[in-house]
Amino acid sequence: MPSLENYNQISVVQRNPVTGCIPASIEWLLRYHDINIGTSWDNFQESVDCGLSSTFLSVLQKIEEIYGYSKDNFEVEDFSGAQDKCDKIRNLIDSGDGCIVSISNGPSQGWHITPAVEYDEDKLVILDLSRPIGNQRVERLWRWIIYIHNTYNGGKDILWLRKHD
Repeated sequence: MPSLENYNQISVVQRNPVTGCIPASIEWLLRYHDINIGTSWDNFQESVDCGLSSTFLSVLQKIEEIYGYSKDNFEVEDFSGAQDKCDKIRNLIDSGDGCIVSISNGPSQGWHITPAVEYDEDKLVILDLSRPIGNQRVERLWRWIIYIHNTYNGGKDILWLRKHD
């Protein structure tokens, strides 16, 4: 099963259960790539959380303003086609870059943002950072991800680091 090497050695818990999934997931991705942006991580999530108006771009803008880490280091792509999104996720895991995925929670229920860390032919493994450490690994069938993508609004974008030298 293709996976991000040693992904389970990065421990991050989402501290704001309502709007903290983007900051927590970005923290996870930066820590996975051992990128130091000049913070101890103790208040990173709280400092970049934009509340109910949080989007990938608004959180990246706050990271740039507060920590000086350019939003241009990240790529955000919105996918109209579910298969294209799934293919991109697989490619980013295969390359070792990893990504953060947005997945709709259903009709009028918003979406959840989470790192994607491994996959096989039938399923994608994500880390639900709102769960306690040791219980974050969640498997989602590709056919479910495609159904959700094609059926509900939102949850169509992914974020990854452009470079991680």
